[in-house]
Amino acid sequence: MMKMRSTILSVLAIATLASCSSDDNNLDIPVSGEKTFAGFTIQVKDANTRAAGGDDLADAVEQKVNGARLFIFSKGVLETTGDVTIVDGKGTTALATTTGDKLVYAVVNANDNMTMTAGSTLDAFKAKAVAATSNVIAISDNFVMVGNQEHKLGEQTKEQAVIPANLVKINVSRAAAKVVMQYTATVKVNPVVAGTFAAANFRLDQCNTNMFLPRAKYEFSPKGLTAEQADATPIDGTYDHLQAVVAGGDDPSFKAAATTWNYAFVNSFYTAENINELPTTGNTTFALVRLNYTPAESVINGTNKVLASDGTFYAVKTNAGAWLIYADKTEADAAQVAAAVPGLTEAKVYGKGQCFYRLNLRDMRETELTKKYAVLRNHIYMINITEVNGIGGNSPIDPDVILPIDPTTPLETETHISAEITVVDWIPVEMNEPLG
Repeated sequence: MMKMRSTILSVLAIATLASCSSDDNNLDIPVSGEKTFAGFTIQVKDANTRAAGGDDLADAVEQKVNGARLFIFSKGVLETTGDVTIVDGKGTTALATTTGDKLVYAVVNANDNMTMTAGSTLDAFKAKAVAATSNVIAISDNFVMVGNQEHKLGEQTKEQAVIPANLVKINVSRAAAKVVMQYTATVKVNPVVAGTFAAANFRLDQCNTNMFLPRAKYEFSPKGLTAEQADATPIDGTYDHLQAVVAGGDDPSFKAAATTWNYAFVNSFYTAENINELPTTGNTTFALVRLNYTPAESVINGTNKVLASDGTFYAVKTNAGAWLIYADKTEADAAQVAAAVPGLTEAKVYGKGQCFYRLNLRDMRETELTKKYAVLRNHIYMINITEVNGIGGNSPIDPDVILPIDPTTPLETETHISAEITVVDWIPVEMNEPLG
């Protein structure tokens, strides 16, 4: 396992507050402290907003800062909000608020659904679920990041508020998790399978569609409680609050697995965190692996051992639970009828020789089920395929291997494919530069 690294991304500087009697210093809610200004400044190194020295596990587009949305809370109530935009590498704003103890949240690269109105409670803010599909929170050059800072605010002039010595940093971390996969020429094939595998591709499935803005590590994600989960519209083996699994084996969202570790944006998948009270097949985010299998002639049953030109083959399930491979559909269907397996009268078709495997995102260092199968924001899940032990499923929704119809099914015990999953934090990205 790689050593865990810091999650903090220092991107935002906050000036201590400035006393002001200007007419434009108006608050939307009653306050008990003295009216004052809060000065906020973001300054980045250059247009690319890259960390000094770079980050071996991050693409440049995962480190870009375009601005921040700010939320100032006093005694558990939101006093005011405002935005800081970046122009030529720098952005500054001043927000009307009051003196006293404050809790300031920053949402970097915020989108339109990441808003709250003055007067909202801190609890409501923490419980606010926002759209969190990868094309919302993990956009190239526009990654959403979240952080907070407690600060005691005193009276100063507006001019004093923006003096560099008075600035206080807020640390933020990316709201998305990142998944990369490696499949090398050294991957072992179990001799029982016999044959060759090629064209390794993968995608993410059962991703969370919503997230909470601020979240402590391992707090349940939206609808993470077992009592809140349902599979009703339609009944498809995936709980309704997660993205449904796409059935098509040729779905264009698949990406080629790298032959050596590659952390580029175009080779990676991103997802919102997913933490469940009781992880099951219906609520666990997983990597779906697709391989093309060419069975060796020695494992092909029947008299016709020549595969179709597109590589299609057929699998017959025996009463003992084994799967026998056939090249000819007629022979395979006859063998399935002869096997007399209840409910099966036809062989399973593996179109184009495509085989599918489910790899649940998991942290093997954890023993508690909730933590072991939790997908955490600002973490990278590095999947290294080590061995192929079976032919897997014949589609992304194969109920025998990938997606049981009953979403409460315990996570699989039979391993069709073996992998090492290393979980690491994204390392710090220092985006602040001295002001002045």
